[in-house]
Amino acid sequence: MTVISTRHKSLFATIGMTDTLASAMAYELLFEVAQDILARQRMSVIFDSAAQHPFILNHAIAITHQANARLKVILCSVSSQERYSRLSRRSAGFSSLYRETIAVEDDLRLFAHLPAHRLVMQTTRPLEECVALALNYIEQ
Repeated sequence: MTVISTRHKSLFATIGMTDTLASAMAYELLFEVAQDILARQRMSVIFDSAAQHPFILNHAIAITHQANARLKVILCSVSSQERYSRLSRRSAGFSSLYRETIAVEDDLRLFAHLPAHRLVMQTTRPLEECVALALNYIEQ
């Protein structure tokens, strides 16, 4: 099961929440969903997030510990030029949520809080190669 925070954030924003509150509410909702899926339903979870903030990793660690599960972190990375190119092809409403992170991809120091055993994947590689790398990493 894949849970994605940006879709919920945009939903909360449409009902008038501030960006900060909408973001916090989206993450809290998704942490609850992820915990239910992992701990109660005993299914794997993909938590799709920019993970720029340590609280996201801290929640993920707590959830995986409670469920006696393994945490695997894949940091997908592209240059700011490629990210901008990809975002410019998306609808205006959806892509505007990501515009503030365009330059972040070029500075991996912002992700130093992620576990050392993470996989950093350049997503300019062919899709099949990215999938194979991710599956190999997850199965380790």
